[in-house]
Amino acid sequence: IALALVPILPLLWWAQDRDWRRALRFGGLVVAAIAVFVVPWTIRNAIRMDGFVPLSTNGGENLCIGHAPGATGAFTVLVACNTGDGVQYGPASEIRADKAKNRIAKRSIRENLDREPWLLWRRFYFTFVRDGDHDGVIAVESYRHDRWFSYATEARLFRVADVAYWITCAAGVAGLLRLALRRRRRPEAWLLVSSTLVTALVPLAFFGDSRFKVPVMPLLLV
Repeated sequence: IALALVPILPLLWWAQDRDWRRALRFGGLVVAAIAVFVVPWTIRNAIRMDGFVPLSTNGGENLCIGHAPGATGAFTVLVACNTGDGVQYGPASEIRADKAKNRIAKRSIRENLDREPWLLWRRFYFTFVRDGDHDGVIAVESYRHDRWFSYATEARLFRVADVAYWITCAAGVAGLLRLALRRRRRPEAWLLVSSTLVTALVPLAFFGDSRFKVPVMPLLLV
C-alpha cells in the first residue's frame, strides 16, 4: 500500500521549490532505501520459488476476489477464482495460480465495466462502514472459533471500538479537508493529505474488509 506513495513524493518535493533535479534526487534516495529491503526478498523468492515474484503471490487472489464473476465487494470464495493451482501444490503451482487469477480479474473488469462502480462502493462499505472498527475484538477470539469473552464483554468492547472509530473518522476527515483547502498549503500538509488518501484508496482495488483500513487510521489521528 505504501509503495503507491513513491511516485507522489517527487511531486511534493518539486512543489516545495520547483527544482526537478532536487525532487528526482530525493525520489531516487527513497527508491534506493526501499530497494535495500525489497531486493533481498525478491532474490529469496527467485531462489526459493524458482520464479520472479517481486513481493508476494497473493495479489492475483485478492484482485480475483474483488472483480471476478460473482464478486460482492467483500471476501468471498468464488468458483471463478478456482484455477486448479495453488500453494498446496508447490511454488510453481502457486505462481501459476497468481498469474491466472490476475488474468481472470482483469478480463472480468474489461467485460463488466458497468459493474465496477457498484463494486467500488461495496468495497468501501465493507472496509469503512459496515463493521465499524471492532474486527480486532473478533480476531483475538480466532474469529469466534475460540471464544474467551462473555457476550456482554464482547458487546461492550464493540461499542468502545466503534465509537472511538467514528470519532476518529469525523475529526480526521474534518482535519484532512482543512489541510487540503487552506489557502497557503505547505508541502508537509500535502504529504499528510496524499498519504491519507493513498492508504485509504489503494485497498479498494481489491476486496473490502474491516482490517484493510488499519494503515489509514494513524494518519487520520494525526
